Amino acid sequence: MIKFGEKNFLLTDNDGNEAPFNAAELQSELIYCFLSAGMRENSCFAEDIALAVEYSVHEKENFGGRISESELADMVIATLESADFHAVAEWFRRRNHRTVEVFFATSVDGLKEFAVRNGLLQALANESLLQKVSNAFNAMDVPQASPGLIVEMIRFFKSSADIARRDDGGTNIISTQGNYIIKIQEIMDDLPQSLVKLLKNKVLRINDVTVYHPSIRLYLDPGVFAALNGFAPPLTEMFWMPFAAELGQSIDAAIEAVHILYSKKGGKKQLPVYLTVNGMGTFMEKYFGAEPGQGNKLAAFLIESLTENMFNSFYKVRF
Repeated sequence: MIKFGEKNFLLTDNDGNEAPFNAAELQSELIYCFLSAGMRENSCFAEDIALAVEYSVHEKENFGGRISESELADMVIATLESADFHAVAEWFRRRNHRTVEVFFATSVDGLKEFAVRNGLLQALANESLLQKVSNAFNAMDVPQASPGLIVEMIRFFKSSADIARRDDGGTNIISTQGNYIIKIQEIMDDLPQSLVKLLKNKVLRINDVTVYHPSIRLYLDPGVFAALNGFAPPLTEMFWMPFAAELGQSIDAAIEAVHILYSKKGGKKQLPVYLTVNGMGTFMEKYFGAEPGQGNKLAAFLIESLTENMFNSFYKVRF
């Protein structure tokens, strides 16, 4: 049985009040910060940052299902800074009343401290790069600089755009394309025609895999699938099952294709898989006769019917 709420956790404020964490709300907050920082073109990565934070919370050792708002804010800031979105992190700090540390020494040791605190592993591994950055600041007579300026200087002197991603083994390098590890167009020739048809008819959408939260994100519209197959309401569960098996196999093929390419590019860990079902309520009401707001049991059945014969599994299902 799929438990749709099992990935939720509670946020605790300074007064001890608790409220469920909502990734969509964090995403909206991050979009505002991207726009405020003048980085509209990067605001599409707000969802990646929100999901990366949510995933990190669940992976925390001895996680008890609760986290303070201040601890979560610190995790968001750290995630933004490790992704080089320092201006966005500063806006998030301001809106969440976090302490702002504005300046760092521009000596090599100071730059190393900055790199450690902000997770800039490439910079740490390349001392000659840090030396060039330090020399440049020294030539400009700038003994201290803001995080944003330091990051821009590191980018300027960086000889390669490839981003190193190391697992616990610590030696593999994942091949990237700027902000992306995988562009879905790369796997199109390897997909079965049944899946290509679903993609072209917008029954299914697959996000490109970004460096900010490497994961597989699928978006399913069952209403479009019903229209494509000429369904006429009311549907029975028995009628639905063979179509669900076909749809589940196509989703499985998409997940498998992304995992295979990710492995070829140097990834060694299984990517979490998110499924978002658009218009589930309308679909259940129109085709199964579910009462508005009363379709939880039916929704669980519909998702389980997709996964019954799938090799891969979903990390989280959202409606």
